[in-house]
Amino acid sequence: MEPAVTPPEHVSVDPTPAVELPHTERIVSYAQNFEDVMLWRALRHVVAGTYIDVGAAWPDQDSVTLLFYQRGWSGVNVEPNPDLFSELRAQRPLDINIRAGVGAAAGHSKFNVLIDTGLSTFDNDLAASHAGDGRSMHVIETPITTLDQLWDEHLRDRQVHFLKVDVEGFEAEVLAGNTWTVHRPWIVVVEATRPNTQILIHEAWEPLLTDAGYSYVYGDGLNRYYVAHEHEELVEAFRFPPNVFDGFVSAAQATAEEQAREAQHLAWQLGLERDRSTWLQNEWDQAQHLLDQEREDRRRDHLALVAARIEADQARERADAAPAAALANHRWFHHFGNLKVRVRTRIRRMVRRPVVAILRPTAGRAARFVLRHPRVHALANRVLARIPQLRARLLALAHRSGIVAPASASATPPPAPEERSDTAARYSRRFRQPGSRPTEGAPD
Repeated sequence: MEPAVTPPEHVSVDPTPAVELPHTERIVSYAQNFEDVMLWRALRHVVAGTYIDVGAAWPDQDSVTLLFYQRGWSGVNVEPNPDLFSELRAQRPLDINIRAGVGAAAGHSKFNVLIDTGLSTFDNDLAASHAGDGRSMHVIETPITTLDQLWDEHLRDRQVHFLKVDVEGFEAEVLAGNTWTVHRPWIVVVEATRPNTQILIHEAWEPLLTDAGYSYVYGDGLNRYYVAHEHEELVEAFRFPPNVFDGFVSAAQATAEEQAREAQHLAWQLGLERDRSTWLQNEWDQAQHLLDQEREDRRRDHLALVAARIEADQARERADAAPAAALANHRWFHHFGNLKVRVRTRIRRMVRRPVVAILRPTAGRAARFVLRHPRVHALANRVLARIPQLRARLLALAHRSGIVAPASASATPPPAPEERSDTAARYSRRFRQPGSRPTEGAPD
């Protein structure tokens, strides 16, 4: 029979049952064996709670506390591995991170660091076994603290809701360094098997908890869970292992889903970029068309400008030639005007002269033509012989013009037709001689 343990007076108890609260969101489990799911099922009603993680290891991989840290919790992480401690300090700024080991008493101890594993340990025999398996290892000197010191130095006024211990075979020394009647976490989770085996080793340290008023409530094959007697309302949360009603996914699944979402988002962005590229290509084609049209318009404007310049040059040349043309037109009009004056004057003079004076030169030229051509002369004599009056008038006109010398009163009468024929023949013979002309005043 377990002894009854009365909790200290300064420990407050929240009577609100955890198991009755509904799930409001999906959670991601980062722990190695879903320890965080079991603890969240029991403690999800606590706001901004506190934890102690002894052997915290990585800040994210196989972490029991990351789920709580993401929801506003904080606490103390103790990790003696220098590399893992650096990661904790970088990624858990709201936590208290301590590079040390935890034991039954404060001091220093050699710590066996196994590179790139979570198997580093204070247990020299276990470390030698790991080294025999071919793992790389080195030993460092590490300070040792206790759970009491952690509470007194960092958590004096804070209620611790769970304590997790995973120290690779050094669990009994860790639990022995706490005053359980004073420092009472609500839930204690302790790794209960030999590292990398299913061999249970909890008999070496479990009496420390059961004798201090903690009840064993759940085992997951790797860890054992204990609940303080003063928080028996939390026991119901450990009846069943993690299941679908806890609404959780593993970190690996969450990572795969996130990668799938990122890939989908990337595909969406690529689609947008493709659509944007198509739009830009259309815009480019339209701009190129507008540019070509603008170039064509500019070419036409240039040709129109050249034509306008040519027309302007021609107009300027015509303007420059206009005074000369005007002067030529002036001279032509002046000449034409003088010609009209001269013709008008000549006509006036001709009108004033007698008709005889006008006709005299013409009659003289006609008479000379007739006298030069015997046949015409003979023909004219035959015609005028029938019109004596006209013959007399023409003969008188010829006398006055000096073409034919005037005849005396005793002049020989006109020859007979036969004689006229001899005379015509004589004139005809004279006409045929080169350079011969009828003698002026010869008888007609």
